[in-house]
Amino acid sequence: MRIVIATPTARPALTGNATTAERWARGLRARGHEATVLAAPAEWCAADFERALHGLALPREGSGPLDVVHLLHAWKCGRFVDEARRRAKRVVVSFAGTDLDPLLDAERRATVRRACERADALVVPGADISVAAPFLEGIATPAFSVPKGVLLGDGAFDLRRGSQQVFFVLPAGVREVKRPRLPIRPLERLRAEGLAIRYVVLGPELEAEESRALAREFESRPWCSRLEAPPEAMPAALRAADVVLNVSRVEGFANVLAEALAASCCVLAADIPGNRAALGSSGVLFSDEADFEKKARALALDPERRRSLGAAARQDARARFDPEREIDALLVAFSKR
Repeated sequence: MRIVIATPTARPALTGNATTAERWARGLRARGHEATVLAAPAEWCAADFERALHGLALPREGSGPLDVVHLLHAWKCGRFVDEARRRAKRVVVSFAGTDLDPLLDAERRATVRRACERADALVVPGADISVAAPFLEGIATPAFSVPKGVLLGDGAFDLRRGSQQVFFVLPAGVREVKRPRLPIRPLERLRAEGLAIRYVVLGPELEAEESRALAREFESRPWCSRLEAPPEAMPAALRAADVVLNVSRVEGFANVLAEALAASCCVLAADIPGNRAALGSSGVLFSDEADFEKKARALALDPERRRSLGAAARQDARARFDPEREIDALLVAFSKR
C-alpha cells in the first residue's frame, strides 16, 4: 500500500506525534509498504495541505494512487479530512492526547467530531478504547484500538553530570496541558526537609507563554532545569532518572510512558485515564498536588522501591509494547471495511 501519515510535527521534532509517526512509518516499510510522513504544521491552511498531498499522491512507475492517508491528530490534522478524501482511497483518523481534552473549545470539538464522521476508520492508541468514548457517541465510523509499540534508541546522554541528587524528570515539551510547573512547589518542600532533589524538564519549548512562566519559576531555583535530548538518546536520559514523571492534565497514551517502562524506570504519573491505560499494573499514580508530594517523598526516600518498580515495569513493557503487534493492528484499521 501507499500510505501517507500526516502529523502536526515530524522528526527531528521532539514530540510524541513525531515519535509515533516515525515508528509507524518504519514498521510499515519493514512490511513492504510505501509509507511517507508528512508534517502539517499549525500555520498550514487546507490549500497548503492539498498541495503537499497532491505531490505525494502522484502515481509513479509501478505504483498507483494513495491507498491510505492517516491523519495523526483528530483536531490538528483532522481539519484536512476533506482534502485527504480527495487524494486517497481510505482516510484514517487517530486520536492524540489533546483530542481527548475535556477543555477543548466548541470549535475544536466540532473539528474533531467532523473528522471522525468523515473518516473511514478511527484509531485509538492503547488497549482501552473507552478513553475516547465521550467523543465517539453517535458516530458510526468504526474505531480500532491499536496497542502501543516501543522502539528504544541507543544514543548517549549525560543527564546527571556527576550529580548524586535524586532526579525527578518530566520528559515533555513545555505546554500548558503538560503542567510542567506543578512539581516545583511540592519538590521544593521536600528539599526544605533536607532531601537532595533535582527537577528536570526534558523537552523543547512548544508554547511561548508556558515557556516564559516556567523560565521565571526556574530562575530562582538552581536545582530546576530544562534540557533537551535527541530522540535516539531519550532512553539513556530516562534510565538516568530516579523518578520519571507525567503530570499532564490530559493524555491519550503517552509514548514516553511506554518508553520509560521499557527502559526500567520508576514512574510517578497523574491519575488520568490515558496514564492509567499506559501504566497498567506498573508505576505509581497520584491524584492531586498533596498526593504528588506524599508519593514523591516516599520514592525519594526509598531507592530499593524505585529499583523494584523499574524492574517490574520492564517486565510489563516486554509483554505489552510489541511494535510488531502495533503494526498488525494498524494494518487492520487501514484495510478492514
